[in-house]
Amino acid sequence: MRDLYSVSLERGELAFTYLGYSCVAIRTLEKVILVDPADLVSPADLAGPLDLLVYTHEHYDHFSLSTAISLYEKTKAHVVGNPTVYRKLQGKIPGDKLHEARSGASVEAAGVKLHAIKAIHPGEHPLLYIMEVGALAMLHGADSGYTGELEGHRAQIAFVPVGSPSPTASVGDALKMVEAVGAKVAVPIHGTPDEMEQFRSRAEARGISVVVPSRGALLKVRW
Repeated sequence: MRDLYSVSLERGELAFTYLGYSCVAIRTLEKVILVDPADLVSPADLAGPLDLLVYTHEHYDHFSLSTAISLYEKTKAHVVGNPTVYRKLQGKIPGDKLHEARSGASVEAAGVKLHAIKAIHPGEHPLLYIMEVGALAMLHGADSGYTGELEGHRAQIAFVPVGSPSPTASVGDALKMVEAVGAKVAVPIHGTPDEMEQFRSRAEARGISVVVPSRGALLKVRW
């Protein structure tokens, strides 16, 4: 993940590292964003600033209380979470840095606008997000199944869950997510290698560019 900070980017490019489950570290020209790190990232992994830490929900493969606190203590990043994550972090992260996201509403933190959408997944108020950084809009689908509430939203890049161990995510639902937001580039996450390759085959047959990540590898895409 340390390479994320040193790679050169041009306008219209994004770099990211996939770290397992639905954890993605994203760098644009303007911001560094970490989504759903669970316990997969430690402060020592960060070789530079972190602007925004985002949580979709409280399940173990998305959120760790101790990790969230340690990442905040090192970076002083803004933290956005669903109501349950927000409640768990209250009193542990300063109020001006902690932001609650609710389905159907938008929140702005660290210069990033996040549109929260109710996820199709067990748990307390699970979310997926459309994240806007300047002219770039990205979908992060957590480990949700498809929801019609994505209709009307747009994103150039979609990080979409394709299956295991989620009981709701699937290759077919991930493809519907990408098509709903009109993304030209799709990155399969939260799934087995076989599920990711199934997604690649089906999405590319529909003219969608697919980047299949290897865990821990630095990748760069043009949007």
